[in-house]
Amino acid sequence: MLKFINTVFNNSLLRKIFLKSRAVIIIALLVVVVMYSKPQWLLTGFIISLAGELWQVWCFASLVKNVELTIRGPYVFVRNPMYLARYLLILGFIALTGNIYVVLVYTVFYIFYMY
Repeated sequence: MLKFINTVFNNSLLRKIFLKSRAVIIIALLVVVVMYSKPQWLLTGFIISLAGELWQVWCFASLVKNVELTIRGPYVFVRNPMYLARYLLILGFIALTGNIYVVLVYTVFYIFYMY
């Protein structure tokens, strides 16, 4: 499975197609999530995404680029905390659907894609 994912994401033709059509794909995904979103999950999704955004801001504030290896802030807890922040940002958006299966599929895909 991982080899297939790497092959797909490293294919130069598919990368060019995705690059040219990424706005359309993202808008289509947004429409699908909005169609299936449940208003009672709005606060939960917002809090999860806000946590991801705050974590990402903390990551950027802790960096000293091209000067030293960062070993403070969120880098004490996780090797690359920006991956965790991005995961939380998108998870909050997906949580709007209120569907645990969609959240689980996203989590599994994210783990396999990142590693």
